[in-house]
Amino acid sequence: MSTYPAQPPLATPKVFCPGSAVVHNEGMVALEPASGRAFVLFGRYPERGLGKTRLAQDLGEEATYLLYQALLADTADKIAALEECDPIGALASMKQWVEPPGDPLGRAPFSRFQWMRQEGDDFGARLGSTIERTLAAGYESVVLVGTDSPEMRLAEMRGALDLAGRYDVVLGPAEDGGYYLIGMRQYHAELFDSIDWSTSVVMEQTVAAAEALSLSVASVDRCRDVDFFEDLVALFERRRVAWDAGERRPPCAGVDAWLRGQLPGQGGLPPVGRMLA
Repeated sequence: MSTYPAQPPLATPKVFCPGSAVVHNEGMVALEPASGRAFVLFGRYPERGLGKTRLAQDLGEEATYLLYQALLADTADKIAALEECDPIGALASMKQWVEPPGDPLGRAPFSRFQWMRQEGDDFGARLGSTIERTLAAGYESVVLVGTDSPEMRLAEMRGALDLAGRYDVVLGPAEDGGYYLIGMRQYHAELFDSIDWSTSVVMEQTVAAAEALSLSVASVDRCRDVDFFEDLVALFERRRVAWDAGERRPPCAGVDAWLRGQLPGQGGLPPVGRMLA
């Protein structure tokens, strides 16, 4: 799960409503639970030159921007497919948005989401605040995922929803030592304090913090994040094997399309195709 630099506070809290030109300026509009469980997409508003900066060093601004849109849409697609929970989006860098033409959030599946802006001075504060505010809205449990794990499958997501109703903390460990998913039924600030974010000990420190509070902890299957160019190359190789095997239900159709578009002769953005080929 990627960390983002702190965003300047808005003069007045705002809620953004994809699928509508309305921007609410009178204060934070409360989430409206339709079920007892929430599944939160935790990312950032797609803007050129912002986000996935480590990848952009190799891919360039335009290719990274298009890849991030695919990552965001694939994650939203999977959350929207979970009919047993409410889809919620918590995005950093959400501009005062009146749905300009071509806005990437102005179409399905994003139109099913309730949206809020991340709040807090650092990554841990924004992560914890998102969970705290969602639970405070009346949800019995919340599961939150980032956008960096395109191979995350619905089975892990449904499993996390189930476990979040029975355990105090649910985690989806990432290969790099962090986690790509976290679920809770009660907010515990200690799980977001004094964590060395963006390091290989995030998962270890989070489990230790939970155990220090005598909280029950469960986990779903491990998954790989895409943070660096070498992660993208490895993803490409795994996806190419899956394509050749005739995979019937790909977990990341948008990212697959982006990757296929980088193949030689497919009109990809150089030098991405040459680097992936």
